[in-house]
Amino acid sequence: TNFERTLPKPQSDLAQQLLKDPYNFDVLTLGEEAQAQDLEKALLTHIRQFLLELGVGFAFVGSQYRLEVGGEDFYVDLLFYQGLTQAEAAGRESRHWGEFPTQFLAEIPLQNIITLDFPGNGSLYASASATSVEQMVEHCRDSLQQASYVPPYRILALSLGAMVATAWVDRYPNELERVILINTSLAPHNRFYQRLRPKNYATLLSFLVQGSVTKRETLILRITSSIAATDVEHANNILTHWHSYAKEFPITRTNIMRQLVAAMCYRAPDKLPPVPMLLLAGKQDKLVNPICSITLAKRWGCTIETHGNAGHDLPLDDGEWVAKKIKAWLLENV
Repeated sequence: TNFERTLPKPQSDLAQQLLKDPYNFDVLTLGEEAQAQDLEKALLTHIRQFLLELGVGFAFVGSQYRLEVGGEDFYVDLLFYQGLTQAEAAGRESRHWGEFPTQFLAEIPLQNIITLDFPGNGSLYASASATSVEQMVEHCRDSLQQASYVPPYRILALSLGAMVATAWVDRYPNELERVILINTSLAPHNRFYQRLRPKNYATLLSFLVQGSVTKRETLILRITSSIAATDVEHANNILTHWHSYAKEFPITRTNIMRQLVAAMCYRAPDKLPPVPMLLLAGKQDKLVNPICSITLAKRWGCTIETHGNAGHDLPLDDGEWVAKKIKAWLLENV
């Protein structure tokens, strides 16, 4: 303003104060020669640092981030998002996460949860499944990028999904902020009879050769969850939903075999890049011996939490426990 030149004191000071309060930017440590762009840059740096220190789940995407709306370009000073990417097991789809996303949000709100289907599963049931874990990694990356989600990502993955997350960490560590692996097993660090309990060999082979959808889903619930043995009504309700999923998006035996081949052929690295990682395991896992997760945690120096009563599908058996353990781990590693 020109109040200082055109009005006598104290009227000039009063007029100035009526229009705009003074700002104290001493914290920015800028000199008198600073320009408007210097002020903007310093303010953005401090605001960004403050928001990142808020803790659980924040991801800073960028400054002056371009968004296209209605054919026009707009530039956002600061763009953050909170997100969790979930990947499931072989032959399963995003809806098999059930109530867990809701349980997770109840414990850790304001998250943007993205559930992905592998080719051959769920909405992608008509596609041919990948025959390698590395191909699955590329599919996940492409899917997120096509949906305009940018790294870094936080991944929660179960079983085969956890193998994909491990390969992702190994190949693109800068894209991942945190990783949670649930009831996984990895060659060469885990023995074959630990990765798949021998008592399930004949049952799984029979299902692959001649099992109906009803028998398949019932078998999967029996060997992956403790609910079937403890709450028959709940188990029947779950099976009703699973049967409807299988009818809407039927997975072929060929695609199941392709996914199992990918899991059997994958070899995890001896050491992983320093991406924060949490391992969760159910001690009542009838499919994979929980010693697999314990071995991996020791080898990689990761935090591990074990559930005394849950099975392979830990989020199904006790999603609230999973969410609470993840929250505690995140708060300890801000």
